[in-house]
Amino acid sequence: MCNVAADVVAKMEQTVRQFLDEGRMFTGYDVTLETRNRENLRLHHGDCRGVVHEMQFLSDAVDFGYDTNGQTVNWKKIQTVIDGKGWAFVYHPANLDPASYQSGATGITVAAKVPQISVTPSAVVSVTTVVDDSDDSKDSGGENSDGTFSTDYRNRLMVKTRFARHIGLNPGDDVTIVADSTKQTITLLSRATMDQTSAIVVSTQRVERNGDFRLSSSTLRSAGLNGSKFKIEQSSVPSSNGTAMNIIEIFAA
Repeated sequence: MCNVAADVVAKMEQTVRQFLDEGRMFTGYDVTLETRNRENLRLHHGDCRGVVHEMQFLSDAVDFGYDTNGQTVNWKKIQTVIDGKGWAFVYHPANLDPASYQSGATGITVAAKVPQISVTPSAVVSVTTVVDDSDDSKDSGGENSDGTFSTDYRNRLMVKTRFARHIGLNPGDDVTIVADSTKQTITLLSRATMDQTSAIVVSTQRVERNGDFRLSSSTLRSAGLNGSKFKIEQSSVPSSNGTAMNIIEIFAA
């Protein structure tokens, strides 16, 4: 448990997010050093040795991947010997060899970007995995008083648990996202429901452990949605076999 003030923990979380966005390998000690230098703090690593490993959004990055600039980077955590002096946990993008990690180094080669998929105008599925870091103290967005929903500070749109449940999804389940740029609408479906449609599946996105998930800015753009406020509506429509099919529709407010 960290023995420093909550505001310092928040600054360390900012550092971890920076490292994740940069796609660089790091340890808890790297977080301490970067935070100490950036904030000009007398921060002793021994006082908060475990704080990095207790960050929920970092655990989710390892479990589900981390969204960076509209791309999803898979992260791993490995325990290894650092500089022949002792054991430490190294967080690294899955496509980088943790053996190349250098203690305290900066400018480490970043994770390779996920290839972009070119599509023709029509209803297609555009999907990316996102993480749960919904701390209201530093994460904007969410439901507004008028019933609309705003994107967060990284231009992602949270789809709350009640919507996931409407289409029969639980934490860990996959959701299919159909982005129609012609109609400027995103439709959310379960994998089972997807089998009853003619849309083209490109990939899937996982519902986070707290039951919600976030659509990346690139997913929103793929449907021609470039604003910051949206309507999220749940409904039922006939499927190809005539049964009722629960869906979620997202469009500009």
